[in-house]
Amino acid sequence: MSSIDLGFDYAIETRSPLDERLAVLEERLRDAYAEVDLASKLVGIEGPAGAAAREARQLQVEIANLRQVRDRVEKGYTFFQRFGFETAIDACGEWANWTPLADASVDGVVYGYEDAETRIPLEALVAYRMAMETGLFESFELCAHFATPHDPGDFVAGPFCHYLFGIHSSDSNGLFLVADWKTTTD
Repeated sequence: MSSIDLGFDYAIETRSPLDERLAVLEERLRDAYAEVDLASKLVGIEGPAGAAAREARQLQVEIANLRQVRDRVEKGYTFFQRFGFETAIDACGEWANWTPLADASVDGVVYGYEDAETRIPLEALVAYRMAMETGLFESFELCAHFATPHDPGDFVAGPFCHYLFGIHSSDSNGLFLVADWKTTTD
């Protein structure tokens, strides 16, 4: 399991930034292979050859994971880096609550969480069903947040914003937006 590092972009809607990152990683992989090849032919530098081989193996994993992210983005699921998404909510002074919704096992069994008691509108349920049927995600989580009042004298919170994310273990920091909706507090 690794975490995709895309720099400062925490939301990716198209494959172009992913392709750019893949090109950089693939070039680094080619360089690592060339280092392994040359270093293995030279006497006395087994350590550097081993280091280059370890780097090549790590790059292969990163490239494979990033290709999986790209495949999900191409299917229409916006990619968010979890830390960036959480930081954006925090930076706006908003409260957020995360609730696991469901886990899909390798054998196709889906396990739901009874304490996930958020009402999900029909459009989001259809999107969830479609995402589940793709097999692209191993689990699903709900995030709910509301805007805190900007005026200290205003104690009424704004509408709740809900996000349904698909998650895959190949990226420990990745969230893929399946659906989003708002509910009001009145």
